[in-house]
Amino acid sequence: MRQSTLPRPNGRLLILPLSERPEGTYNYGYRDYRPQAARFTTVDPVRDGHNWFAYTAGRDRAHYIFPISARPEGTHVNNDPVNWIDLWGLQKTRREMIEESNAAHISTLDPSIQDSATNMFSDLNKQGVDAGIVSSYRTVEEQNELYQQGRDADGNEIMGQKTVTDAKGGESLHNSGMAFDVEVYKDLDKSWEKDWDFEGPNWQAVRDAAENNGFEAGYYWEKSDEPHFQKSENTNCSTN
Repeated sequence: MRQSTLPRPNGRLLILPLSERPEGTYNYGYRDYRPQAARFTTVDPVRDGHNWFAYTAGRDRAHYIFPISARPEGTHVNNDPVNWIDLWGLQKTRREMIEESNAAHISTLDPSIQDSATNMFSDLNKQGVDAGIVSSYRTVEEQNELYQQGRDADGNEIMGQKTVTDAKGGESLHNSGMAFDVEVYKDLDKSWEKDWDFEGPNWQAVRDAAENNGFEAGYYWEKSDEPHFQKSENTNCSTN
């Protein structure tokens, strides 16, 4: 039987199985589904959530729609196979997406610190701390745009508005690929919720891993920049 679909009133598609097996299970490609038990007969290859046999019971991860549109963040599947389909069970986890993003950011850094940055996040991964790079190399133009935020045309700080950086284009270690900014997540197994407790154990683990790999943490500056980490050797730049 060929894979087929049925249109639904909400504009999505209901995916029909490839074939029905003699024992009453349905072949969906990677896994067989047993309707009598409302469960797949084998585990979800991604192993997301607490029940690896449930039919699209992923929590708030993209787990999943096929093939019409992207799932709005925060939408729950909740065993709703009409509107949400986990056909293959191969959607990347949040942690896998963060690891790929970190690798992409690290590749933009100066080659002299790429191994140190990789080791830093490997150390955090071993400790179970979820951290991701959100800013790495910046062009001079991008740096000037950030510098202008919270300032008027003459560069004066605007009362009541928050500035992002004190470094103009060419003055930041980001411009030479010697710095990066980090976000920390509470638990990527559960959600994308960020950890903003800079005094907490997760952020302390990030600072310790950074120091062990030769990075300076902006947390310790007189004007703290908690997410910022850098190496300032062989450069005249020392700001964020």
